[in-house]
Amino acid sequence: MDSDRELLEWAAKAAGIPYKALPHSGSCWEKWDPLNDDGDALRLAVDLDLAIVPYPIYNKQKHSVLVQIVQKKNLDEPRFEKMEMHGDDPRAATRRAIVSSAAEIGKAMK
Repeated sequence: MDSDRELLEWAAKAAGIPYKALPHSGSCWEKWDPLNDDGDALRLAVDLDLAIVPYPIYNKQKHSVLVQIVQKKNLDEPRFEKMEMHGDDPRAATRRAIVSSAAEIGKAMK
């Protein structure tokens, strides 16, 4: 299981965003944090051609989001899907699913 920092590093690689460590901050990027910023997450999804699908599973408590890599950009393997349960925050689950999917693209890049 990757830490949040590792997910962001791999996602940044996939998006072509230069990594810059900031010792005084918990974030590695001054103005890019798709795990916490809806706009950054949406731009990441658009840039990487990710499909975001609400995925209801029988009842409201089990609602989730499914993010799919719909094009094989820089991937040698078939399409990847990442599902996150909503819990109390469907937006946070959606952002995490986007970043996790982007991280898979980053990991697969040569």
